[in-house]
Amino acid sequence: MHVNMKRVNRLTTLSLLFLLVTVSASALPTKPYSFSSKYRVVETAGDTIETWTIQFRVNSTEIDPEVNGNAIALREVKQRIDELMAHPDAYTITGIRILGYASPEGPLALNETLATNRALALKNHIQGITGYSDDRFEVRGCGENWEELIQMLKADGSEMANKALEIIAKTPEGKDPEVPLRQYKKGELYKYLKDNYLYRLRSASTIQFIHLIPIEEPEPEPVYVPEPEPVDTVVELAEECGCRPPTFGIRTNALNLVLLIPSLGGEFYIGKQWALMCNGTYRWKVFSGAKNNHNVSTISGELRRFFRNDKSFEGWYMGLYGRYGEYDIKYGDTGRTGYVGGGGFSAGYVFHFNKLKCLYAELGAMAGFDHMNYRRYWYYEPTDCNVFDGHRIINRFQLTGLNASLVWRF
Repeated sequence: MHVNMKRVNRLTTLSLLFLLVTVSASALPTKPYSFSSKYRVVETAGDTIETWTIQFRVNSTEIDPEVNGNAIALREVKQRIDELMAHPDAYTITGIRILGYASPEGPLALNETLATNRALALKNHIQGITGYSDDRFEVRGCGENWEELIQMLKADGSEMANKALEIIAKTPEGKDPEVPLRQYKKGELYKYLKDNYLYRLRSASTIQFIHLIPIEEPEPEPVYVPEPEPVDTVVELAEECGCRPPTFGIRTNALNLVLLIPSLGGEFYIGKQWALMCNGTYRWKVFSGAKNNHNVSTISGELRRFFRNDKSFEGWYMGLYGRYGEYDIKYGDTGRTGYVGGGGFSAGYVFHFNKLKCLYAELGAMAGFDHMNYRRYWYYEPTDCNVFDGHRIINRFQLTGLNASLVWRF
């Protein structure tokens, strides 16, 4: 069937998805429908919603064209329906929803029945125009239209309107606000509402037409993908580094070298995160001319756990250490000789150093408990021997070491 697209576009502009027949211009909540993906849902034309007003007499469900301009609204509704139904190739009305309301006057149960019957009356009127079966319609009675009244009172802004809003807001849920409104100032407030607003809520119904416009989906164009040309390539295999993951390492603390105390240690890597360390220092030198001594020897062990769980043994670590050392140091008149022992916690960071594959650097510190046991002495030249002056023991918690080490791993 040939479709006049200019005619369709003009109807799309003139016709609306939503035909709202309500006492106010505010849109009411709608229930979404599900359609096939080959259709596009058109909600409005030009983002505009047209509204018509149909009102009823007090306690009436009869659609009377003589009431408040109903004749014009009903004529426009029929005209819009005829335009949609005249072009079944472009439009398909898949559902009609009708919502009925009553003004908040009189008993609540009576108004709920009245709202439902008004919606049914409008449904029968539309059904007579379209000839659609009952399953095309969704009819619902929404009871008293307090929401619309509240919106009108907010727009009013007068003292009486604000008092009415306050009473409605304070009414407990499930209770009818009409009772306290009637009682306030011996009915003066309720008379104000009745004269200005309540008659306007008798009572609107909402008509919603849902129609679809078919969409012709173009066939996707074929995409040409050229075949890659064969290229002679030589793949160079990267040389595997024998220290990843490492099994053993040799280390030295550069800070000890600055103090002229050579140090050497070993590392043994266990599992994915653990390392066992052993370090030693030794310098035993006597300056015979001045009888000065710079003698240090230590040995320490440490168990570390790295935070990374990938056998790289890089990044942050924490550990436990223990150490023992002996010393004899004398520069000047007085010297000290003894031993030190203790243990505590260690922490630091290990990272790959420079471009050498297996050279790593480490920065760290140790803190814990030290037990120092030493004697003071001075050299007595006439006898060519040391004279001791007392014995001391010191126990304390302190920063016990720093390291800036280089490690070669295997």
